[in-house]
Amino acid sequence: MKKINAILLLIVGIFLFTSCSDDDTIGEARKMTLTEITNTPDYFWFSYEYEQYKLDTAWLKNIIAVQKPDEYKFVVYTEPSCLCGTDYTYFPKFIKLLDSAGIMEDNYEIYLMSDTNNLQPYSQLYKVEALPSIILLHNGQFIYSVTDSMKAHSTTLEEEIIRSFYAVN
Repeated sequence: MKKINAILLLIVGIFLFTSCSDDDTIGEARKMTLTEITNTPDYFWFSYEYEQYKLDTAWLKNIIAVQKPDEYKFVVYTEPSCLCGTDYTYFPKFIKLLDSAGIMEDNYEIYLMSDTNNLQPYSQLYKVEALPSIILLHNGQFIYSVTDSMKAHSTTLEEEIIRSFYAVN
């Protein structure tokens, strides 16, 4: 019995230390649709986090009022199957906000990355420092990092989406 427990402990330890580790090889970020993401076993947790998120309806009304889909595009960088910390929940919460605000999938892109050093199409505009990362482009130019600002200001996704829209002015 002790041998079985030791083996199980070893397997769990290996999983924990390798599931969220950085890879030294530089791969490419992979663009995916929301449908592809939700049908990927690595994102088994996405639907649960999406459904559990309670929107701040006052902020949501402001987002709906100020959005300009023809000018703005959000870019989401996310890591598959990494449940490290609580930051991973930003991605499904953010998508729920966009869905609730009527922001269509044409106005955001999702990139799967195994490491912050993966090659990605906006690397000339923005250096991904952490996963997940959510940025806003205005007419194709980087103007705001939603996730960096959330961490710096201890604010919510809703507040930072509004801030990001006003960062243009």
